[in-house]
Formats: sequence, C-alpha cells, structure tokens
Amino acid sequence: MTGIGSEVRVAIRGLVRNPGFALTTATTVALGIGAVTAIFTVLNGVVLEPLPFDDPDELVPVQNRAPGWGYEDFSVSLSQYVTYQAENRTFEGLGAFGRSRASITGDGDAECVPSLAASWELFTALGVSPALGRLHLEADDRLEGRNTVVISYGFWQSRFGAIPT
Repeated sequence: MTGIGSEVRVAIRGLVRNPGFALTTATTVALGIGAVTAIFTVLNGVVLEPLPFDDPDELVPVQNRAPGWGYEDFSVSLSQYVTYQAENRTFEGLGAFGRSRASITGDGDAECVPSLAASWELFTALGVSPALGRLHLEADDRLEGRNTVVISYGFWQSRFGAIPT
C-alpha cells in the first residue's frame, strides 16, 4: 500500500507542476465519461429496455416489399389494410396507424402537435389500456362513428393540468 501512496503523490506533484496538462487530462476524461453516458442512455432506451407492451417479441410490422425500386419497404395502404384485416389468419390482432398533425384548440392558445391516426385494433394488438377514459371502439372507426381522441399521459398533464373530465 505504501508503493501506491507514493506513486499517487508523485502523480499529483507532476499535475501541479503542469497545470495545462492537468486541465487537458481532466477535460478529456470528463468528455469521455459524458460521451459514454450519452451513448449508454440512448442504447438503454432503444435497445436494452423492453418495449412497454405485453410480449413485445411477438409484435411485427406489416409492410410491402419492393426490391429493386430503391426503397425496400413501403407502408401498407388503407385498402390493403382492410384486405389484410378481412383475410387475416395469421396474426392475433392487426392494427394500423399513420403519422399526422393535430390542431388543439379550446382553452389557452391553439397548438399544433404531432399525432397518429390509429385504428381501434392497434390498441388491442399492443395490449395497452388507458389510464383514464376509454380507447377507440370498433364503431368509432366507421364513417358515421364518433370522433375520438386518445392523448398521452404527458400531454394530458402539460396541456390540461392532469384534470380528469
């Protein structure tokens, strides 16, 4: 233990004599730790943490393949989805969604937020349930159905102050 103590004292003396080197070393170590932490945070959230769904290994995307067109995967059109839904003999559930934007009006300033247009089967296939209220019903997906909206918990807290209605 005395050998290690003397080596630490020699190292500290060297750093005190060369403060530029000491600052460069400390900065390099700090940047390295920061970079490793950032990379691990991303990997942990994207790769290591399981998806927050029942049996995430059983979820599969359904896409069209078009080799040789420069694009390997194409989204499924609405008519194809309806056909897949009617002819489905393989999947336990089949849900569809598409990215869009929604304008939120009412109390406060109007706000344009990213959104998903989703079929009622999507929530069933994912095995999720709402914290409050209800999800889409099959009747909501029909042309004469009611317009329903499912908002995230975070958006409910930030925009509506977590006030149940």
